[in-house]
Amino acid sequence: MAAACVKGLGFLLFVWLARVLSVEEYAKFGILYGAQTGVAAFAQAGILECAIGQLQRYQSARARSELFGALIGIFLLCGTLSAGVVVCGYSLATQVFSLRELYLFALAAGVGLLTAFGALEAGFLRLEERHEAALAWSSFFPAMTYVGGALVCLAAPSAGAFFAGGLGGVLLGFGIALRRGMGWFGVRRPATVVDHWPQLVAPYLVVAIVGWLSGYGANGLIRALTSTEEVARYTFLFTLASIPQLLATSMNQVWSPRFYRIIHELPPIEVERRNRRFFLWQGLALGVCGTCLLLAYVFGLEFVGGHVNAYKGLGYGLTLLAGSYIVSIPWWHAQNYFFVHSQGRLLMRITIHAGVVGFALWAALIVWYGSAGLYLGFAVQVAIRSLWIWVVAHRRWGIRFPWQGILAGSAGLLSTCALLTWWRG
Repeated sequence: MAAACVKGLGFLLFVWLARVLSVEEYAKFGILYGAQTGVAAFAQAGILECAIGQLQRYQSARARSELFGALIGIFLLCGTLSAGVVVCGYSLATQVFSLRELYLFALAAGVGLLTAFGALEAGFLRLEERHEAALAWSSFFPAMTYVGGALVCLAAPSAGAFFAGGLGGVLLGFGIALRRGMGWFGVRRPATVVDHWPQLVAPYLVVAIVGWLSGYGANGLIRALTSTEEVARYTFLFTLASIPQLLATSMNQVWSPRFYRIIHELPPIEVERRNRRFFLWQGLALGVCGTCLLLAYVFGLEFVGGHVNAYKGLGYGLTLLAGSYIVSIPWWHAQNYFFVHSQGRLLMRITIHAGVVGFALWAALIVWYGSAGLYLGFAVQVAIRSLWIWVVAHRRWGIRFPWQGILAGSAGLLSTCALLTWWRG
């Protein structure tokens, strides 16, 4: 619930920023936010998984402290390297090399590092079953970032102001946590505690890169291949599409633990029957959510006012982004089987291979068709990834394709888009 509230706060804030910032500034915000999320994802990739794999060797409180200190050392190394790579990569992609712009990228990278540290600390605390403290780290840090950014933007609306305020907010939260001793702050040399950690982290880092490029991380690619205005439009629509994403995540969090239980208790046919029923309901829910979102976008955007009017006429793009979560149903269906059968490495290889093919096609569609190719390409790369993992899972465990949920969800959403297109002429 707390995570949903924080994400809801972020959604409202990003829509508000689209209202108060010019298209150029909002595009800059999207690029900087992409850099922030990239640094955050890469800095912590695989570290918590390393902790889970090493827990049996570190049972006492002192031993756990040494383990977490070594993992924080890995985080600092990976985070510093990630910040440098992301800032340089974005500078090359956007052809921006001025000191002021590099300073803004540094602000975004700083926010990304500190929020990633908060997420890592929350993960450590959950392993210790200290859930209240974990909740404070996982929710308080992002909330402080949003509040700090919003307050500074009220005084001086700009992308740079948001990240300056966000960094101030997260530093304040970090100071409070440090003063109250919430978590671990000691650092140890990783090699003294965790053997072969680069090999352990590397696969998760590649998966994090693929996931990042499927979200705000694509802004660098979009800017390199299209225009600043297109970055702003994609950022706005992707923010709106976070609503069905949140719904899908919430439903999966409820279903997955139940699936992990019944797969050991029921015959495979009955398990698949229950899977089919759940994903049918999920498809329907995502279809209704996407339809309501599309209607709200078409009829409600004018009431928001401000610079949001610059993002009208993109219903097809929002339809494809929202529909991509319906197309993701086979991925979620198959992914549970990989988890329950401990096939994490195979899942990583599928993610990497499907991601490379999908992103290549996405980039090609952007080059060929411009704005239309941007949103079509997003849906295509999601479909490739979903189909790829389902084919592998079908060969291994004989699972059925969850076409009922995809059909039920897509029918309403696509029909609504077609009717709105016809009605508006």
